[in-house]
Amino acid sequence: MSFGDPVYLGDRPARRAGDVVSALLRRLRFYERGKYGALADAWRAAAGERMVEHTRIAGLERGRLIVEVDEPGVLHELSGFLSGEILERLRATPGGADVAEIRFRLGSPRGR
Repeated sequence: MSFGDPVYLGDRPARRAGDVVSALLRRLRFYERGKYGALADAWRAAAGERMVEHTRIAGLERGRLIVEVDEPGVLHELSGFLSGEILERLRATPGGADVAEIRFRLGSPRGR
């Protein structure tokens, strides 16, 4: 019985399965996605329920938290008056300890 010609993957040396899985998880940013739940909880605690209803975490890159806001008035309130206070409360939580800066932008929270 024959299954066809053998397949060669070029000159790459064989890798251990654990190394392949580890590289794949890094590539998919599995650690960051797992950390997202803690960050979302920290955001909820720091921003309060009223602001959470109008916001969505859009990303976290190099300590910069990107938050989308659904209304211009709420965006102005968050970026102008509450930003420093929320950042301070956020950094006091385990899930938000890595956040150095918050950037707010107008967006569409919760997929609306």
